[in-house]
Amino acid sequence: MKLALTADHKEFFLKNNYIEFEGLITPDQVAILKKNAEEALASRLKLNAARLGNQPVKELFQAGYDLWRDNAIIKKTVQKKDFAILASELFQVIPIRCAFDQYIYTAQGSVSPFSETFTLQESSCLSPLAGALILPLEDLMKPIPSFHMPLNVGSGLFISPSLPIPWPELFSTPNLSFLIIGYSGKKTMFSADTRDPHSANLKMLGYVFNEFLKDSIHPILIRKS
Repeated sequence: MKLALTADHKEFFLKNNYIEFEGLITPDQVAILKKNAEEALASRLKLNAARLGNQPVKELFQAGYDLWRDNAIIKKTVQKKDFAILASELFQVIPIRCAFDQYIYTAQGSVSPFSETFTLQESSCLSPLAGALILPLEDLMKPIPSFHMPLNVGSGLFISPSLPIPWPELFSTPNLSFLIIGYSGKKTMFSADTRDPHSANLKMLGYVFNEFLKDSIHPILIRKS
């Protein structure tokens, strides 16, 4: 769905550091995306997708980073131009690049990989980030008290890098399933000052600390407004 941003949308985002849009993706597309995320995650962990719910949540979190690199369906969603255009306009960043994706599945709920509430930026080894889009892959039965997670699949939540994320609360909520698409600008580096457990992933891609992201590894999605 193509969405035209209004001045009210932009003002709301600047004031609240988040904004939710309905109908960004169809329920059928969500189902396909969820199936592919589970299969890609299971493949990395070398197990059957039906057994994902039995795995430690921290292990799922670690393996659920940058799934787009292994799966064409996830890549298509993560690099979707319509999403990138909305992100660029909301975050006021141009050009805008694909920074990362993160699939999160909490199963029965467990200990968070982060010990407390951190912002998106504080949680990432890439700095500066422009923001992120969160796509729920399962309907929520009830709201999460301290975070505006969309209740229904098809909706998406754009967040700024400075929005606090209650990681322990999210990971203690059973059966959460969502995809985070992280965006950055052109001049973003692999930060040495990080609590992000995914810093090893960046090293495996050939980066060293304080190196700028490369277009060949973290592609530019939108170059002009």
